[in-house]
Amino acid sequence: MNYLDRHPKRRRSITSDSRRAPPPDGGDHYIPNYEKEGYTPGPRYNGRPGGPTDMRFTPHGFPVGLPIGFSVPAPPIMAPGGLMPMDWTTPQGRQEPLKDPEQLDFLVTFKYFAEFLQSSQPKVRFTDDDLHKRYNDYKEVFAIKQLKSFFEVHKKEEWFLEKYHPKFMEPRVIATKELKKKNYQQFVADMKKGLFDNIVNDVVEESIVKDEIKIEVIKTEETTTAEKNDVDEDANRLFIKSVSPSIARQKIEDMCKEIPGFKYLALSEPNPQKKFHRLGWIVFEEGTDMDDAYEKLNEQKIDEFVFYLARHKNQTGPVRNRTTPDIANSSDRLKKDLASAIKLVEKLDKDVDESFNGVQAIKQRLAIILDKVIKVEDKDKDKDKDNKDNNDDKDKDNKDNKDNKDKEDDDDISYVKKSLDFHLEYLRRAHLFCYYCGSESDSVEELNRKCPGRHLRSVAGSNDTKSTGKSQKEKQINVYDECSKKIT
Repeated sequence: MNYLDRHPKRRRSITSDSRRAPPPDGGDHYIPNYEKEGYTPGPRYNGRPGGPTDMRFTPHGFPVGLPIGFSVPAPPIMAPGGLMPMDWTTPQGRQEPLKDPEQLDFLVTFKYFAEFLQSSQPKVRFTDDDLHKRYNDYKEVFAIKQLKSFFEVHKKEEWFLEKYHPKFMEPRVIATKELKKKNYQQFVADMKKGLFDNIVNDVVEESIVKDEIKIEVIKTEETTTAEKNDVDEDANRLFIKSVSPSIARQKIEDMCKEIPGFKYLALSEPNPQKKFHRLGWIVFEEGTDMDDAYEKLNEQKIDEFVFYLARHKNQTGPVRNRTTPDIANSSDRLKKDLASAIKLVEKLDKDVDESFNGVQAIKQRLAIILDKVIKVEDKDKDKDKDNKDNNDDKDKDNKDNKDNKDKEDDDDISYVKKSLDFHLEYLRRAHLFCYYCGSESDSVEELNRKCPGRHLRSVAGSNDTKSTGKSQKEKQINVYDECSKKIT
């Protein structure tokens, strides 16, 4: 069998194609179809191969992989002095003058501001102190200009009038004070019942045993009795998904009063990212038919604005708590926070009612708790004294004195923590104020939206020092100081 028998010839295509015909001169067998739609031939070099415009031999530093049909201009010829000549006839050659920062509607950087000063006053040499002083003055002027612009845009909106206009804000101030009075009475009653005796704002997962006395600690996954009551009240609420900034509160309340069992209306702060729309909560008395209230109020219109409601569902699980930086659990920081919290309580109590004295009420409750602990400790001491051996009394007395000193320090810190936890809980429940967030609300719903959980103090050294540096922790802690200074 010869080669042709083993390898038969391939069958030629029946379709005739002139491009497949063998060329007469025996050259390249493939002829490109230039008439094909969308085909663009590659660029050809001009002049000699390797010239300045030859795409096959691009000079050093020129981009490679350019799209088809792109031509690269010849590189400029170097001047005799060795400097690249600047072409001032093209837009790239002209440097546009910097615009005056005061004429711009955004805040420029310090670098831009300094370059503008140097370019506008080339004969004056500014020091770093002068530049920083001028830049700070510029930022103050810019902030004032922004406030004026903000005022002109929102001065006629209902939320703005309610929050800043003396005439329209007075009813809200009175309603908020009445709410805080009720919260104060409720807190004092709950505190006398002992509902807050076991509250501890430290990150603890299990009950701790100290001096053979089991102190039940609130776990991070559990809630107090007072908190469970707040969760149960969620069933009597309807949630408003959006409230237009042009809708007055009084109009919404008039609409809700048509439903039997209406209690009050709560609105959130306007959201700048949502065109200053607000959220809302319609609260009803216990036992109200919520299905009927939802059917009557959903998709109601006020000034052509449609209100879309939703049933406020109960919490299916525990609220996720947040942890403070571990420096908040140091002895110095605890004492400082306690002093600031006491000032806040006194200031907010005075603003609501002169007869309020939350600090004194907390002291009285702490004395009762401390008295119970001291009585239990005295009984344990009497038992230890009966079983004590009289040998080596001197060495044991020295050791006991040292242990007693350490115990006094621990007791002092424990008392500071307990007192701080009571004051923080009082601020949150009576005045709707979160100490660690530094935010104050006019309703329970708004406070729970801003700060839904508790702030627990992490154990010293538990935070990752690599991920959170010392300066960052100090910045986070200084927020509390700034907030307390503004309030007091």
